[in-house]
Amino acid sequence: MMCKVCNEVKDCKTAKKIIRYPKYLILTFQRLDTSMNKNITAMMDFPAKFTVESPDNNHITFSLHSYILHSGTLNSSHYTAMCKRGSSWFHFNDCQVTKISKEEVHNPNAYILFYKQEE
Repeated sequence: MMCKVCNEVKDCKTAKKIIRYPKYLILTFQRLDTSMNKNITAMMDFPAKFTVESPDNNHITFSLHSYILHSGTLNSSHYTAMCKRGSSWFHFNDCQVTKISKEEVHNPNAYILFYKQEE
């Protein structure tokens, strides 16, 4: 990259810093291959809880609050949601809501994750 001070090409690094973390952190994953019109079926692992360090050296913990699952293709798809209420998890599939066991909570086909900052 060209240095604006000395007008020479230099190796450089860029950095981004989060100054303040949000109350809700939403992570989306590319789970569709648009060139092939199909789902990316790679299994992924995501934590139920994780901690980050803020710029003022506080530790902030985020807990998984809910997530969205996608099934189908670009032309025909269906979305369902897994949501936590209190200590229980529920699967929302159109008008059907089912309480699920702890073993069923972690689904490796998650599409969008919603984490909530712990107080």
